[in-house]
Amino acid sequence: MGFWDWLGGKSESKGGGARKKKGDKTPQSLHFPPLPHLQITLEYKKIKHIILKIKSFNTLSISAPFGVGISEIESVLYKREQWIRTKLLAFPQKVGERYCNGGEIFHLGESYKVSFSPSHRASIKLNEGEIRVEARSEGEIEAVVQKWQRGEAKRVFEEVLGEWERELEVQISHLSIKKMASRWGSCNPKKGYINLNLSLIKMPKRLIEYVALHEMIHFFHYYHDKNFYAMMSQKMPNWKERELELREWKRRIG
Repeated sequence: MGFWDWLGGKSESKGGGARKKKGDKTPQSLHFPPLPHLQITLEYKKIKHIILKIKSFNTLSISAPFGVGISEIESVLYKREQWIRTKLLAFPQKVGERYCNGGEIFHLGESYKVSFSPSHRASIKLNEGEIRVEARSEGEIEAVVQKWQRGEAKRVFEEVLGEWERELEVQISHLSIKKMASRWGSCNPKKGYINLNLSLIKMPKRLIEYVALHEMIHFFHYYHDKNFYAMMSQKMPNWKERELELREWKRRIG
């Protein structure tokens, strides 16, 4: 897949990417790799310049003159990436999970619609875009889902921490998974303890990797000094991008 994922469109790479003919006003859905969760629509209009407009905390609309190629739009997005990130973070709207039939939950960066079925035995099954929840009543959906999320968090967090243990040649003695209001993680380097926020299981794995690495580097550098950030950059060169995305996800999950 190239820079853009065109939905319902046909790519024409000649001349700098797909172009729209005058008169075709069908909006296109696009994908921008540096901000994978961002929903982008492109519409061609009788205007002179490319216009970007933030519609919500995760939605961007692009208006472009007829005849402008995708490569030109790509260039504008990269040039204004920091502006886009700043505007997204400033947008007041939040979206939280809804634990009800037809509601929505997030798991490892994906959104799932809740499909509830009454049953005396609680269970969870993930399908594409859907989480099937069986419980005695709809009021028990939240408890069943959160118990499942905690089990998933233990599995994924231990896997990620294990990878960093091998990379950093250090050993963790204890992992705690907690609900934390203001922190994504914490640690006790002397005892080898790591605490991670349960809500991280809702986010893409790359953000769990970032938080885990951040806490484990404290085993080597207690303070957020130049040595700490030098090691962060050595082990994860794009850690600043992941940090920004983490903030955006906090706004998304509410």
